[in-house]
Amino acid sequence: MRDVAEHADVALGTVYRYFSCKDHLLAAALNQWARSLETQVSRRPLGGDTMAERLTDALRRGTRPFQRNPHMARLLIITGSSTDPFTSETYAELASGVGHVTRSALDGLDVAETTRILRVVNSVWCANLVAWVNDRTTIAGVYEALGEAAHLLLDHREQANDHPHAVRSTGS
Repeated sequence: MRDVAEHADVALGTVYRYFSCKDHLLAAALNQWARSLETQVSRRPLGGDTMAERLTDALRRGTRPFQRNPHMARLLIITGSSTDPFTSETYAELASGVGHVTRSALDGLDVAETTRILRVVNSVWCANLVAWVNDRTTIAGVYEALGEAAHLLLDHREQANDHPHAVRSTGS
């Protein structure tokens, strides 16, 4: 907090007036990243012909800033485990902003299905970011895992929609 105050050329008390603790400040910085992701997607819509491709594009765009600045990924992990109430509230805003982008890739699915898919994808995303910041995988491995998760969760849905009159096995 002291470093931030010095860099911003303000009194330490001023920083604490707006942010209750370091985690709160970090969550606010990550919120700025989420808002820029939303702006980027509104300017250049998600690419891909399928939901899996669009979701993969959203996840890649959300991961690139971490690739450019690995410390951001560490910040995300730290703030995600904070118990400070202000940090938790700010982190929820972050999740909402990123969720807005990833949900836009799943346009056409009902809310409950979208929620379930994003719960799994977010778990894969988080686990792989943790592995990456701890040097247990590469950034290419993160991207690969995200694409695999999106395709595993969505390809069969779209194939079923492409062939609505296909004979389905009844299991007997």
